[in-house]
Amino acid sequence: MLNLKKILLVGCGSEIGSMLVNMNNASKDGFVIDTVLTKKIDKGNSLKSIYARMIILNPTLIDKIDLDYKKNTIKIKKKVIKFYWGDIKTFKLKNLKKKFDVTIIATSKKQISNKVLIKKFLKISKFVFGVAESKN
Repeated sequence: MLNLKKILLVGCGSEIGSMLVNMNNASKDGFVIDTVLTKKIDKGNSLKSIYARMIILNPTLIDKIDLDYKKNTIKIKKKVIKFYWGDIKTFKLKNLKKKFDVTIIATSKKQISNKVLIKKFLKISKFVFGVAESKN
């Protein structure tokens, strides 16, 4: 069995975050995005909004995604991803109850350049990477 690297993805409301989840193939990549921290997307059901974004990115997944509202998880094929809802600045990382090999912050350029936030995530991850969309 592979010794997969565990990835925490921060931000899944954007195209980048949703695309990273969509593209992640643990058996090929050697890592798995199994936990996501992101803001609630709307006043309704944020998990359903994430599902919609996944389908827009990859319509072939329409029958391959299962939502579990009680557990706050999305299952894509056989991969289960746990979702936590909260603001990157105020969310208590101890609520995640585990450590990660890597955190990927896919929010904004302002947040990925915030040293305080980077240090916060280095407490639960060996590495922290930031990705953001650019107007250019």
